Amino acid sequence: MLQDIKLHLDHIAIETPQRAAMQEFYCKQIDLSIVGEGADFVALEGRERRLILVDGKSQKLRYFSIASEDEADIAKARDLMAGHVEIADISGAFGSEGFCFTDPDGVEIRIVKSSAPNNTHSGLPGRLQHVVVASAQPVEMGDFYQNVVGMRLSDYVLEEDDSLMASFLRSDAEHHSFAVFKGDMAVLDHFSMETNDWNDVRDWADHFATFETRIFWGPGRHGVGNNLFFMVQDPDGNKVEISNELDVLKDDAETGKWGQGYKAYNLWGEAAIRL
Repeated sequence: MLQDIKLHLDHIAIETPQRAAMQEFYCKQIDLSIVGEGADFVALEGRERRLILVDGKSQKLRYFSIASEDEADIAKARDLMAGHVEIADISGAFGSEGFCFTDPDGVEIRIVKSSAPNNTHSGLPGRLQHVVVASAQPVEMGDFYQNVVGMRLSDYVLEEDDSLMASFLRSDAEHHSFAVFKGDMAVLDHFSMETNDWNDVRDWADHFATFETRIFWGPGRHGVGNNLFFMVQDPDGNKVEISNELDVLKDDAETGKWGQGYKAYNLWGEAAIRL
């Protein structure tokens, strides 16, 4: 279990049946540039954010990569995980090297040494910060990430019948780097880019407006995580979140419990609930 190793989200790979349209969206509207390309993928990088588009289904997370700058941490993580999951070596995008394994829904988790970021990118600040999936087995997924991977549970949300609706899990001090929502099937729900301040959130909203890309949820403040946010959608319908002020927690912080009231999703009020 990796509770003593601090790991941040480095990059994600998402599948798409329309790579050209998705590439255009992320290059123009998220300020990414092509840094690698193959027969079935394109690697994109921008200011503090990295993304790989892989040919495949829509709204499917192929893998997410969490990283440390310390090679000793990666070796320790490998030793800790070897007795619990089947692991494989990887060497791939952005010069990352490490190992991987899969969760109960078949999503690949990569644990790698951070590669040097490209500091030549301009554009609005937006650090890739967390990724969220939906699952038809949220309890099993939550248990796996807590008890096998060793992420800490920051908050959880219950349905009216007390069944589990969502688990928010952290791999470092930030409130969540990964979360699982209850759904009908295993899909990518959203990923988030963390900005520096509220003015950046405003500037991102103005930026999307120049492309006539409408905000479909927000702006608001999540109860869970306490972060300011809004969301837009990419051509595949994946939700892209712009966020700020996500909570930072101590290792021994108590886990928060939320019901299905609107405050878990938006403290500012019961605006249109996303589907």
